[in-house]
Amino acid sequence: MTNDSGLRVVMDGGMDAYMAAANETLAELLVSDSALVAALRDYDSFFRTHLFAKGPTEPIALVLFMNAYQLFLAGARMALSGHCAAVFPLLRT
Repeated sequence: MTNDSGLRVVMDGGMDAYMAAANETLAELLVSDSALVAALRDYDSFFRTHLFAKGPTEPIALVLFMNAYQLFLAGARMALSGHCAAVFPLLRT
């Protein structure tokens, strides 16, 4: 894409390159000693062992409960892929 000022944006590789880079970043972080990964694992453990153990019994509340947890996981996955700008909308939801 070129404009009148001579600036251009080059987007080589497209979606496949983006996904490969995101997966590589995620794999490296999961085996690292990152404090961020340790904190996410602690939050996940807390959600599963404390909140879910005393979770709601009503079906609609349970579906909303599971949806919130899955959005947390999606936000964690997105953050660990290196695309931090996309995390806020997931966690806000």
